[in-house]
Amino acid sequence: MSFNPYASESASRIKVRSDPKEVEESKKIDHPLIEGKKLDMSPSEMNNFTKAMKHDEFQSIMSEYVDEISDPKHRTEHDQYLHEMVERGEMPPGSALIQPETGFCIKTTAKRMVSDTKKTFFDQKSFINICWHESVDKP
Repeated sequence: MSFNPYASESASRIKVRSDPKEVEESKKIDHPLIEGKKLDMSPSEMNNFTKAMKHDEFQSIMSEYVDEISDPKHRTEHDQYLHEMVERGEMPPGSALIQPETGFCIKTTAKRMVSDTKKTFFDQKSFINICWHESVDKP
């Protein structure tokens, strides 16, 4: 029996190849508000998006889209689409369409550190919607 001085009980201690996820992560760009976080966007995608945002036509289309998905009058159409997916059996495995009971909403504000080195903060307002459904276990 030969002894390998480089072997260990834990194979994770010896790194042979770079993890593709780490390589992908290194190509992402830094989050502008949260130090140490990365945006799920490549530099070229961010460049294209930044250029597009400078055009009035793109801003108009984006604004219309946001208004449309935020408008309650489109809720019925969206709900109908989801019910059709259930009927056709197109829901992802292990998922179910439920209608939770309305609870209440908590509004809170927190100071989030943007940069530890510069000690800059960002006030972040959050809304926490509380609801429940009989098929979902209590925490």
